[in-house]
Amino acid sequence: SDCDDRIIGFLITENCPETFSPGSRGQGIQPGHRHGAGIRFPMSDSCNSDAVQHHEAASRSWTIVIMVILAVSFAAALTAELIREIGLGIVGWRTNSLAVLIAIVISFLGVFFAAPFTHIFLGRWQHGGRGYVFYQPFVGGSTFVVLQVVGWTFYGITISAFATILYAVSLKLPFSSGAIASAVSGGVIAQLSLWLSLRYFDASANHQPFLRSLLRDFCALALIATFYSMPIILFILIILPVSLLSWTTYLALFVPSAYFYSLTYRNQPHQTGSRSWDLLRNNLAIWSNFEHYFSYKLIPEGKMDNDGVYLFGYHPHGIYPFTTVWATRCSLFRLAYPNLKIEVLGATVLFYLPLIRDLAMWCGCRDVSPTSIACAFEQKRSIMLIPGGEREMRENRPESDEIVLITRHKGFVRHAIAHGVPLVPVFGFGEAHLLDNFRAKNTQEWFAKRTLYGAPHFPYGRFYSPIPNAVPVTVVVGEPIPVVKMQVPSQEEIDRVHRHYFDSLRSMFDRHKGSVPGFAHRRIVYPEFDFKST
Repeated sequence: SDCDDRIIGFLITENCPETFSPGSRGQGIQPGHRHGAGIRFPMSDSCNSDAVQHHEAASRSWTIVIMVILAVSFAAALTAELIREIGLGIVGWRTNSLAVLIAIVISFLGVFFAAPFTHIFLGRWQHGGRGYVFYQPFVGGSTFVVLQVVGWTFYGITISAFATILYAVSLKLPFSSGAIASAVSGGVIAQLSLWLSLRYFDASANHQPFLRSLLRDFCALALIATFYSMPIILFILIILPVSLLSWTTYLALFVPSAYFYSLTYRNQPHQTGSRSWDLLRNNLAIWSNFEHYFSYKLIPEGKMDNDGVYLFGYHPHGIYPFTTVWATRCSLFRLAYPNLKIEVLGATVLFYLPLIRDLAMWCGCRDVSPTSIACAFEQKRSIMLIPGGEREMRENRPESDEIVLITRHKGFVRHAIAHGVPLVPVFGFGEAHLLDNFRAKNTQEWFAKRTLYGAPHFPYGRFYSPIPNAVPVTVVVGEPIPVVKMQVPSQEEIDRVHRHYFDSLRSMFDRHKGSVPGFAHRRIVYPEFDFKST
C-alpha cells in the first residue's frame, strides 16, 4: 500500500527524499552505494513534503539550541571580564575569585559543546541520508573541507586558550584583560565556519585529489624533516634540559640514564645488525613518502640472482647520504629486486651518537668496519657503502658541471675479492642537490685530518633549513662485476678490479645522463688518477 511504501522509504533513507525514484522498487541495493542509501521506493508528494518539513524543523531547532549555548557562553565570558575589572560592585569579588572561575567554566563548556553539536547533530539532520558521517576526511567538496579545516583549527585554538586560562586561574596567575572574551570569539568563529560548511556539503564529491595530494605532501615533508633533522633534535634534547633544570637535578637524571643507555652498546649491535627493526625497515607506508617527495625513479640495469650476495658502492657521497637507506627500502627497489636484503654501512662515528644510532640501526644500518662486512656476508646479506667518503662530500657542489668522485679507497674492493662477492656500482642522480654545506674547505680538511670530522658542518636545504630540497632523484643500479675469490688478494688484482669498477661506473653514468634532466652536460671527474673513458 501507499502507506507501507512511505513507512519503508522513510525508515531506510532516514527521511531523505532525494534517494527515491519511481520505478526502481525491487531492484535491491545498487552497486557502489551504502546499504539503504541505494534502495529506492516510490513516495507520494505529501510524504516528500512532510519529510522536508521535518528536516527543516529539526535543523531550525538545533540551530536555535546551539545559538543559545553560544550566547550563554559569551555572556559568561563578558561577566568574568567585568568581575575581573570592576567587580560589579560586589565586595570581595576580584580577579581569580570563585565567581570568575564559575563564569569561565560556563563559557568554556559552551564553546566546547557547540561545535561538536553543530558538526554531529545539525549535520546529521541536514545531510544524514546522503552519506554524511562524523569522520569523513577530505570528503564533501572542496569548500566544505576548507571550512571544516578552518572551523576545527579555531576550535583547537579556543580549547587551548581556555586550558591556559583555567591553569592560570587555578594557580592565581595573572593573565591579560580580554583573554576570556577572545577565547570565546575563537569559538564563535569555529562555530560559524562549521555551520557554513554544512551549507556546502556535497555528498557526490567523495574524492578530492587536490586535497589528498596536499595531505600527502604535508606528511612527506613532516616525515623527511624529522629524519634529516635528527642531529638538531639530538642537540636540542641535550641542551634543553641543561637550560631548564638545575645542575643537581640534571646530573641526577643524566647519570643513571647514561648508564642504562650504555648497556645498549653491548654485543656490538651496530656490527651484527641485531637491532634491525623489520617494522620500520619494511614499512612501505613510511618509505613511500620519500619516493613521493623526491620523485624517485629507479633504473635497474643490473640483474641479480635471487639468492645472491653483493657489495653495492653508492656514488656520490651526499651531505647526509640517507638516500642509501630509503632508496633500498621503498617499493620500486623491492619490485626490481624482491629477494635482496641490503645492509647500509655508515661512518662509525654515527653509531656513538644517541638517537641517531638507534634510528640508523632500526633502519638496517651498520658501521663500515671489517667486522660488519664479514658478519653481513655470513648472514647472506648484501651491503651498500659509499667508497668516496667524507672528502667526496666536500668536493661536490650542486651548481658544478663536474661530479668529483674520490677513487683512492680500495678497501671495499679487497673485501669483495676476499669474500668472493660481486661489486655493483650505483649512481644517484640528484644526490648532490639535496643538501649543501657551509664552505670552509681548508678548515674542514684540517679538522678532517685530525678529528675524522670536517668541521664546521652546517648543512642546509630548503629555505636554508635542514630539510632537503625536493629535487628528483634517479638511482641507477649497474651490472654486477664478478670477482675471483682470494683469501689474500694481491695488490695487482685489487687494482685491476678497482679500475674496472670505476670504468663501469663512468660508462653507466654516460649512458643515462642524457635521460635525466640537468645532467646531459655534466661529467664524472676522477682527480686522483686519469681513467680512459670507455
